[in-house]
Amino acid sequence: MKRLDVATLALLALCAGGILSGLGRFPALTCDEAWVGLYAGRLAARGLFTPHEMNTYTGPLFGLAIMNVFAVFGTGVRSLRLFGAGANVLAFVLLAAHLRRRGGATVAAWWALALTASVYLLLKSRQAWECYALQPLLLALTFWVLDGPASWPRAFALAALCVIGAQNHFIYLSIPLSLCVLYAARAQRGESGADEWLRASICALGAGAILFLVKPRLTEAAWNAERVWALPLFFALPAFSAAAFATGTWERPLMRLLPRRAGVYVFALGLVAFAVWHGVPLWQVLSGPTLWKRTFSWDAPAFLDAPLWLWGTLVLAVAAWRAVRAGHGREGLTSAETTLALWPAAYAAIFILFRNTSSFRYYSLIQFLTLASAAAGLARLPRPDRRWALALGVCVAVAAQSVFWRELRAPAERRPLRFKICWHSENSWDFARNEALFAAFDASGACGIGQQDNFVFLPLAFHHVMGDPHPCDPSRTFTAVQCPDCVRPPFFHWETGLNSAAAHP
Repeated sequence: MKRLDVATLALLALCAGGILSGLGRFPALTCDEAWVGLYAGRLAARGLFTPHEMNTYTGPLFGLAIMNVFAVFGTGVRSLRLFGAGANVLAFVLLAAHLRRRGGATVAAWWALALTASVYLLLKSRQAWECYALQPLLLALTFWVLDGPASWPRAFALAALCVIGAQNHFIYLSIPLSLCVLYAARAQRGESGADEWLRASICALGAGAILFLVKPRLTEAAWNAERVWALPLFFALPAFSAAAFATGTWERPLMRLLPRRAGVYVFALGLVAFAVWHGVPLWQVLSGPTLWKRTFSWDAPAFLDAPLWLWGTLVLAVAAWRAVRAGHGREGLTSAETTLALWPAAYAAIFILFRNTSSFRYYSLIQFLTLASAAAGLARLPRPDRRWALALGVCVAVAAQSVFWRELRAPAERRPLRFKICWHSENSWDFARNEALFAAFDASGACGIGQQDNFVFLPLAFHHVMGDPHPCDPSRTFTAVQCPDCVRPPFFHWETGLNSAAAHP
């Protein structure tokens, strides 16, 4: 085994160990995670009672997965996060294997180093949110599906992954749409095989579009009747997509309807919109210090921030430069390498159609694509440049891992912060440590929870319903609120009183 392969395996093992360790205590249980855990409990009690998760653009797939994890490992925060963390580790390994196969040991090693240095992936891969839990795995599998000439089995697999992703969260429709842009551009250049993959991408997008049109019109109240036709339709979508792919080369007349110059202008406009709305947030995601503020309220010193911001800049610059050169045909890349180089740009060009806000969860796909593309680009740098890039990457990886393991070993209770993601105001109240709050609730002897703030109520409800049972008095209610003015922990106010039914018999 080559030394680079050993290094890759060691770095992947370090990442996997970090992501899977201490899931029950770090980071603090958040409102959305608690909601998903309670939802999984309702699925266990009532079956598939709804086609939706928290809203109509999310589906029950992740909740069903959590329900099954609860059945095997019991309920709790660790079990709530275990499925997503495991899926992300698998995604990292699958993409490392793909990069090793198509780019060589050097590219796989750079990918493993980029993972080790990614504050975003270290922290967000642990959280039980549908965006973080399934999207990287589906994307890694998509790279394997695209690795070869288009065929109806590959078209079926691509559509199946897109339907699963869109059912999980509609933002995954950005993947087949970005592939349409990617392969349309390559087909116009006359690249061999690009038109067949364009047809497969259009078919996958069509399957996702049917889900997009049908699912929001389904209701929980009528679901028992609607599921008779809706579930077979959803399961049949990949087969319909593969059948449409096999009907012939109908994508070529469509290509003739698209003026090349107009396509270039629309593509450029999409990139400009991405730069304005999402360029800075993506830089923050790839760098990491803002994630420390968000997840555990830590404003790092400048000497620690600076290398991370420089690393984020390098990753963005290498990915962008590689896309420019690949777009002009100056890299001499294979088909798989061209996909890796150009896909982030194609995705960026259409992302504004899906989001014009900068919540970190929506950058899961673009940062994954950008890191993979940058890893391949870093491996091709001239040797002198590669040396200082490696030194910077190792420095950032040491910083990211040191801070992560410090917080994992002894999570600190800090005053929540307010900060900016681009021009969007954000705070870390959702991640405030809640051990003292849970202990106070258990000690209060109350069964009821006063609902004044979902950011407090839902974690308390999950702790009460899914945690270790405690004796409680049904006549008493525990009410808590966040305390922005508190200067020392705990950063909550709470009180216990009689509930309304007991107070007014």
